[in-house]
Amino acid sequence: MADFLTNNGPWGLMVSEGRLDLRPVVSGEWNRIDDQLQARALLVPHRPEYSDTVGWVFRGPTQTILYLPDIDSWERWELDVEDVVAAVDVALLDASFYSGDEVPGRNIEDLPHPLVPHSMDRLQGRVDAGDRVVFTHLNNTNPALFEDSREAAEVRRRGFEIATEGQRIPL
Repeated sequence: MADFLTNNGPWGLMVSEGRLDLRPVVSGEWNRIDDQLQARALLVPHRPEYSDTVGWVFRGPTQTILYLPDIDSWERWELDVEDVVAAVDVALLDASFYSGDEVPGRNIEDLPHPLVPHSMDRLQGRVDAGDRVVFTHLNNTNPALFEDSREAAEVRRRGFEIATEGQRIPL
């Protein structure tokens, strides 16, 4: 992404004038933000034709949070999602779609994201062990977006959570 921004306008001009300070990060390495916050990028498979896509692990004084709102599939990721979830206090994960029927006229294969039921099946053991998984980045077609839907009720029944607007998770 840094190469793209440096070599294409209008961003390249902003870089050359010092108005945009690019600081590339290396996937898997911790970066100190300040005395109380560190961040680590985790490269994930998602739309590589445009740029790298990363999830972030944020480590504060009291908690570590995984923020991973976009991924093609858990199976294509070089890391094991169960292990990553086990290593953090809270995991905020991609919940773009609940089912493959949500976008009429589109093949769900053309919109690669893990479906919520698949993610729950994959991570049920972690949640049963006490790990906290919060679904985020719900598409406007995702019925779990609506608190009174049967899909949202199923998410809650299984011990998962759905992020809410303005929700805060202290680090």
